Amino acid sequence: MSLGAVVERYAQAIFELGEENNQLGALCQGLADFARSYEQSAELREVLSNPLIPRDQVAHALRAVAARCGVADLGVSSLLVLWKRNRLGAVASIAARLSELRDNKEGIVRAHLTTAVPMPDAYYQAVSDRIAQATHRRVILEHQVDSALVAGAVARVGGSVLDASVQGRLTKFKQQVLSAIAAGSV
Repeated sequence: MSLGAVVERYAQAIFELGEENNQLGALCQGLADFARSYEQSAELREVLSNPLIPRDQVAHALRAVAARCGVADLGVSSLLVLWKRNRLGAVASIAARLSELRDNKEGIVRAHLTTAVPMPDAYYQAVSDRIAQATHRRVILEHQVDSALVAGAVARVGGSVLDASVQGRLTKFKQQVLSAIAAGSV
């Protein structure tokens, strides 16, 4: 089974369990926190995948880490299933997909805006309002500054990217020139 199918299957199952038990928000947060710890700790990954450590000790370690991450019992059970089926390597992708499913259910779209310079809060609010108008969803907008853009902004909404930066325009122009040279039209 492909990784994408694994992620989709487990995320959907955990989503349904979270909904049935009215724990979806806590489940998403707990699994995301666990996934972050798992991804950042090579030692944790080694312990949880080491066949020389007795299984009951590995399960105990997994429960302990999950408890420190604030994972509720339903999430711990899900993590144990992933571990027993050798799917913990996909936990970050599963947690991300689970959050997407929750956002879709709640009518939320997450957007990320990168600007060349810091902008006033009114600018960010206006961008958020325009995205909300276009998507008919509630917007959670994250923003950052990247001076490499020179001027302008880059917006990411779902899988779409709108690059209105000077750097983006220069890169596009460079590609057009190189294509024209390769085609022999210059």
